Amino acid sequence: FQGSAVLSRALAAGIAGLPVAPQALAVGLSGGADSAMLAVHAALYAARHATSLHFFHVHHGLQPAADRWCDHVHDLALRLRVPCHSLRVSVDLTRGDGMESAAREARYQAALKPPRQI
Repeated sequence: FQGSAVLSRALAAGIAGLPVAPQALAVGLSGGADSAMLAVHAALYAARHATSLHFFHVHHGLQPAADRWCDHVHDLALRLRVPCHSLRVSVDLTRGDGMESAAREARYQAALKPPRQI
């Protein structure tokens, strides 16, 4: 599987624009189509460039299907042979910004944690 040439070029260009070439990459996955395509192309990039890659999933528990999304992400990672890490978070719905904003903030806070905690 070669992937999409357009997506592969866009990913490579984004990484090439970093000040220093990374030795490792991390991809946050929701499990949706967009993040799954990013995961596939990141795995292709990592294999071609001998770069370490890890996937991260933040489990909000806000939807009845949340456990299935987590399972889906880990299944994709297994198929792509990429280590996957999940972190279950509590979302503060009392902030008044709405559920989407609160969930986004929880993801940002999770991303700040050292990898060994995820």
